[in-house]
Amino acid sequence: MKDERKKVLERYKYDNYPSDLKKHWEECELEFAHLEAKKWRGGEEQVFSEHREKANLLLKETKIEGATLLDYGIGDGFLGYVLLKEYGLGRYVGVDIAERTLDTARKNLSNNDWDVALGLVPQDFAQYNPDIITSFACIQHFPSKEYLDQFLENVVNASPSVVMLQIRNGKCGEKFSSDQPALACITTPWLLGKRLSGYKIKYRSKVADNGYQTVVYIKND
Repeated sequence: MKDERKKVLERYKYDNYPSDLKKHWEECELEFAHLEAKKWRGGEEQVFSEHREKANLLLKETKIEGATLLDYGIGDGFLGYVLLKEYGLGRYVGVDIAERTLDTARKNLSNNDWDVALGLVPQDFAQYNPDIITSFACIQHFPSKEYLDQFLENVVNASPSVVMLQIRNGKCGEKFSSDQPALACITTPWLLGKRLSGYKIKYRSKVADNGYQTVVYIKND
């Protein structure tokens, strides 16, 4: 399994990734961009199941029904689909770097009864007045400390009640790789927490074999 993972990571090396960030996400393989769910993502039902797990975790900390959720790095938009259809989410705001991603999400979220807003980066999160901000399988792709810091500052300025982030935790502090989109940003819950002024860690999942970890931050009382 580890050898297979190494092959996959090697396959996705990309010269000049930080300077070609948008180009990469407009042109990379659909599965890598989470615009398909056929191979290692396990199919759409598996994706829906994982989103339900995230939703149920959120429900332990806040109310989803009627809430506004801003999702950064949206892939196919299926998180919004599940939350709007099954959990009564009030508004889904999806933000992404790639136009083709927004096009895919727009098709998947085309129900006229749903309140959906989709936009390209950069976006001022505060303008949407989100109750919840999420980002899954995205922070690991951030190309620099500056990019990460700007994102976290944007989150703080929007002042949501709950922030749920998925990171790749290398258990060795913070590291940025200029040629490895899958592992461009390795960080920890505590290092992110230091920049999320006014928030505290409420939940941390176990670190998976591939480094994935889900972290929930809530506003201090």
